[in-house]
Amino acid sequence: MADISNSIRYWIKAYKNPTLMMGIITKKVNKVGIIFRINILMALLMVMTSLLNYVLSIEPYTGSVLQLLPDQPNSYYLVQAIYTIPWTILMWIMIAGVIYLVSIMGKSASRRFFFDDALVIATFGWVLPWLILIWIPETLIYIQ
Repeated sequence: MADISNSIRYWIKAYKNPTLMMGIITKKVNKVGIIFRINILMALLMVMTSLLNYVLSIEPYTGSVLQLLPDQPNSYYLVQAIYTIPWTILMWIMIAGVIYLVSIMGKSASRRFFFDDALVIATFGWVLPWLILIWIPETLIYIQ
């Protein structure tokens, strides 16, 4: 439980000073665990919001999404709740992979930059904006 609360503290502090927190977390031995928990917590917030929107029978606000499920537009949020956690993990690893490849191509001394460092950077570039740009608006839909 202490690990989760530490991860949440790091996550909140990252909004105040992401560069400082990135440096602190990158030096931690268990940095991948900390960052993994932050990603999973964000995904769980999104799953809870999706399930709430599904239970309240809220229709998606994007017209193109309705084309994916034309017969049952209300089931969009149920489907979203199911795929959110695997999608989050896959996107996190993919973004980290791109960051790592770019760093290898751009540095002559790439041995000092490891993939787990790329995972930390990917979290700060992925989860921090996700909370503000996607989760908060998605959560506020049903307050209308």
